[in-house]
Amino acid sequence: MESSSNSRPGIPAVGKRFSPLSWIILFLVILVALSLGGLLVLQFGFTLEKDSFEREIGIVFLQIIAVGVIGSIFSLLLAQYTNQQAGLQADKQRWEEDMRQQESDKRLREEKARDLLRIEIKNKNDLKKDIIKRLSQIYHDVKGVRRMLRAKVLSVPYDEKIVSTANVYLKPYAQYMETFNDLQLDLEGIKDEIKHSKVHMTLFSNNDAIYEALKSMEHYLGEVFGEYETCKNKFNEKAYAPYVDFIQLKDMLSSAREGSTTDFRLQFILAYKAVMNDMLGDLIDPNQE
Repeated sequence: MESSSNSRPGIPAVGKRFSPLSWIILFLVILVALSLGGLLVLQFGFTLEKDSFEREIGIVFLQIIAVGVIGSIFSLLLAQYTNQQAGLQADKQRWEEDMRQQESDKRLREEKARDLLRIEIKNKNDLKKDIIKRLSQIYHDVKGVRRMLRAKVLSVPYDEKIVSTANVYLKPYAQYMETFNDLQLDLEGIKDEIKHSKVHMTLFSNNDAIYEALKSMEHYLGEVFGEYETCKNKFNEKAYAPYVDFIQLKDMLSSAREGSTTDFRLQFILAYKAVMNDMLGDLIDPNQE
């Protein structure tokens, strides 16, 4: 059988119901009550003559009552002051805790904002790098087709001093123009993305200039391919035609070194370099503050 406990559930222990100050006040109240009781006994049971023992006892009781009352008042005031100070301290601690929490929340929000900004910059950089990579590939593929046209299409090795006497062979010309057409379409796709795609139309800070440069490059490739589309009647039964009859092909195969005034250099090479300069200049370090 279980032993009984002094503190049963629902009945708080006496020591837990009273603070030390409450015990002091209770003691003073009991002391005052006993003194009042003693005074009443002296008043009605004895003669309180001057210098009598009973009178001295009564004075002692009065002193006890005075001390008890004053002590109780002082204890109450002290308790009120202590509670106020405790309340102020608690308020101060809560305020400091709120300030620390607000500062912590602020730092978390700022860090989250920086993380989101870094992610946004990285995503934009990835899109920019993709376009730069595709455009760079088109440019180098066009240069590669140009080199193969010089090597495979003409009846004589390319030399600007004698090339005017060369003929153009239809079969390799048609083969490389098909590749050229694919490159033009790829370039047109990038140009349209820059102009019309919601994702890309604000991707670069200099979008309008980039679009105009891409338009120039794409237009040039279109002119070269357009000449191929309309040149079939220039070829004889042996499937070759005079090189001098191909204005766009001549422009493309001519020297494009610095100082050249060919459309290939002005409309394609220089436009490409301007575009790459703008695009590469727009790449941002995602870790910058």
